[in-house]
Amino acid sequence: GCRRFVFNKALEIQNERKSKGEKLLTYKELAHELVLWKKKQPETAFLREAMSQPLQQALRDLDRAIGDSFRPNSDPAHKGWPKFKAKDIGDGFRIPQFAPEHIDDANGRVKLPKIGWIRYRRTRPIAFECADGMLVPGVVKQIHVRKDCGHWFVIFTVEFEVKVPDMKALDVGIDVGVVHAVATSDGRFYDLDTAKIRSIEKRIAGLKRKLSLNQESRKKLAKLGLAEPFDKK
Repeated sequence: GCRRFVFNKALEIQNERKSKGEKLLTYKELAHELVLWKKKQPETAFLREAMSQPLQQALRDLDRAIGDSFRPNSDPAHKGWPKFKAKDIGDGFRIPQFAPEHIDDANGRVKLPKIGWIRYRRTRPIAFECADGMLVPGVVKQIHVRKDCGHWFVIFTVEFEVKVPDMKALDVGIDVGVVHAVATSDGRFYDLDTAKIRSIEKRIAGLKRKLSLNQESRKKLAKLGLAEPFDKK
């Protein structure tokens, strides 16, 4: 809510200056206004309770959006003049320059400024899987907390230092055989689950027959005006 408030209040100032033909404020000037809102104005003193970085990011987002509105129409990055943000639409915030010690990935916890430790359900490790299967740990550079479909998500922007492998060293010969489906020159063997493949093929054939019957049924009903024609797409 505080982030949305700062964005809308700054946009209100820019709209007023634009309507009067005055020069728009820069990001630094808006950031100075933000400090005054937090320290000098009692009606906006509640902003001191919020994290500083997301509020600053709101001003950066507005400054970028205004800059995009002045791009030529032929520029793919051109956008219209920014609009006020509504409640419960696009809720979220970013925290750049996030400290690594504020992430406990093993236990699925992240520490947010002025909030504390929050648990999250980890969908994947913060690591990069190389071609050889090795996992390279990454450094979290930024996190983005957002609300989607009534649930909150945390997205980590991670930087990896991955060594470029020697492509010649990764070359491998493949032989398709009888005893083993695939044998590689480095001594590894791969076998196919033929029973599972036959089961899947049988299921696919059954579904195709069912789909064909459904198509014929819908065509007959369509002729009677009881159903829409089957969409071949």
